Parts: sequence; C-alpha cells; structure tokens
Amino acid sequence: MAAQKQYVAVWKSGQHLKWRGLSMREYNRYSRMLDLEPEMQVYCDVYNLVVDQEECPPIDRVPAGVVDFLGRTLLRNNPFSGDAKLIAKTLTKHRASLQTDYFEQAKAVIVGLFRFTFDELENLDEDTFFDLLAKAELLSGEQFDPTPVGNKTVQKSTDPPPQRPKKPLTETQTRALDRTRRRQQY
Repeated sequence: MAAQKQYVAVWKSGQHLKWRGLSMREYNRYSRMLDLEPEMQVYCDVYNLVVDQEECPPIDRVPAGVVDFLGRTLLRNNPFSGDAKLIAKTLTKHRASLQTDYFEQAKAVIVGLFRFTFDELENLDEDTFFDLLAKAELLSGEQFDPTPVGNKTVQKSTDPPPQRPKKPLTETQTRALDRTRRRQQY
C-alpha cells in the first residue's frame, strides 16, 4: 500500500495540525457511526485516528472547532460518500496531476503489466525500473517518452458531423409555416 498523503494546517499562533485522510473502510465505519452516536463523539474518534499523535496536541487541548472541521471535512465532504460532484472534482484533480508526472505514469504501466505493487516499485533501483519500463514498451507496442500524456496532439476531422434525417412536417406545422411565409411577404 502506498503511503497516505499528509495534510497540515498551521495557525498564526504557530500551532499546527497534521493528519491523513480516511481509507474507504474507515470512512464507511465512521459514516455509519454518525447514525448511531452523537456527531461530535464520532468526530473526536476520527481526530484520534487520523492526526499525528507525536506532533499534534491531544484532543483535550484542541479547540472544538478544529475537531469539528476535521470531522466534517473527512466524513461529510468525502468522495467516498458517493456524491457525484465530489467524485468528479477529486478524479479530475488526480487525472490532471497524473498527466504531468511521468514517473507516476510509468509506475502505473509497470504495475498494470507486471502485477507489481506500488510499494515494490518504490524499492527498485533505476536500472531495474527502466528495464521494466522498456519491457512494458515492448509488450504494449508504445513508447513512453517523458512528455505529459495530455500533450499528445489529436487530429480532428474537418468534416461536419453527420446530421440525422429530419422527419417530414405534420399538416399543422405545414399550415403554420405557410401562414408565416405569407405574412412576411407583406
């Protein structure tokens, strides 16, 4: 499993908070708990789960607003909730990030073709990594040059899109069209 991303918030006073996101399993567990337990109790449990306990203050020394913010962010505004807008926003952000990172693209190809885990790839030396990448190119028939995938030019057709055949006008539509044409003649 890849290392989870760490988030940091810093206040003017110098106090800071470092936390990680919830896994899908954790999200499902704590979001179900919201139906059974008081909201703030669940948020406190989430705080204790995700904050870096070594670097951050214990929950009894943190303002309730911080715990509330963290709980709402991780449970109410989470793409794992199934909200299509949140999913689309998150997926778009990660797609854009992947488009500009050659090594992430290369790792995805190697993982997909050779069934490595991302952790295993992180431990490879450069010769082994690029040897696998060259083999992936051979197997796929494409070269993975270090240019962002999004910069490939796509030739667009200059032909207009085909139009579907129109239905004939009804008798009422024909009379209305004739009446409109007669009025425009005057």
